[in-house]
Amino acid sequence: MKITDMRLESYRWPKPVPQSNGKHTYTHDGRNFVFIDTDEGITGVGLIGGLHTSDSISKAIFEHYKESVIGEDPFCNEKIWDNLWEPKISGRRGMTTRVISGIDIALWDIKGKAANQPVYKLLGGYTQKVPVYIAGGYYEDGKGLKELQEEMLTSVGMGANAVKMKIGAVSSNEDVERVKAVREAIGPNV
Repeated sequence: MKITDMRLESYRWPKPVPQSNGKHTYTHDGRNFVFIDTDEGITGVGLIGGLHTSDSISKAIFEHYKESVIGEDPFCNEKIWDNLWEPKISGRRGMTTRVISGIDIALWDIKGKAANQPVYKLLGGYTQKVPVYIAGGYYEDGKGLKELQEEMLTSVGMGANAVKMKIGAVSSNEDVERVKAVREAIGPNV
């Protein structure tokens, strides 16, 4: 089996309320999907996470990697991954790692479809429990300490073992109050 094409599809929509993480303000949300086609008619799909606003950069990285992937055997995902991980051109951070991850997910999807097995079985099988954290706590207009506490309690209520919240967009004293409020809400064991 050989990879015949790889394409990127991006979708964007406005957020109901802009969010800030302490450094950037996000006015739109979105998803980027990698589609990898093979000569046997199997298409793998992978999600590139965290690329809400950087279409041009993610597309440039994607196009750079596309040349390295086409013609390869999708079952040699470690070889492909090692090739993409070579830091001489685009480094090993941020959007680069996100694009590589999307490609890797699509390769695993191809393997699962070819084997007629869910990917979790290819990775070792079923497990009863996976530790999970939920990132949130973004800054939003009108979002006070009470709303922040409710958000983090909702995350814990959904089964998160840990939560991650944003800091850095307001003064240190305000962030200390935010962290303190969340800790009071979720307790010491999360």
